[in-house]
Amino acid sequence: MKNYSKLIKFSTVIALLGFLVSLFLLYSELTNSFYCVIEKQFFDCAEVNRSSYATILGIPISLMGAVYYLFIIITAIMITKQVKEKLLLDILLPVTTTAGLIFSVYLTLIEALVIKKFCEYCLTSAICSLILALIYLIRPIAKLKKFTARKVNTS
Repeated sequence: MKNYSKLIKFSTVIALLGFLVSLFLLYSELTNSFYCVIEKQFFDCAEVNRSSYATILGIPISLMGAVYYLFIIITAIMITKQVKEKLLLDILLPVTTTAGLIFSVYLTLIEALVIKKFCEYCLTSAICSLILALIYLIRPIAKLKKFTARKVNTS
């Protein structure tokens, strides 16, 4: 758990980055002032974030992202403070971060295939989601391997 606790602390930093990116996108949407660092043929933050895919039932995706990342930050802090972490580490965080990754992949595919433009901030958020999912899937996968190895050895 000691090595894994470093990963949890790292995940807090990654989630904080995702949270800040989401807040920036939310601010940009609310003020209708999109600033794109990369303005090339395939990048246009304004077009992506003004598309019909930028909200679900009127709720900005960026707000959902901010809530998602804030949840990860709070949960990771709870784990580092030695709160009962077994349920959080083994079930809640792996499921939540995997769902976040799947949603990020979906949104990135919408950017690529439907809008045909990318937003570098959205891609940054997607990369944060990927890293978080990998971090929180390490422990359950290791436990599953250990469990299956024991089953094979006892057979």
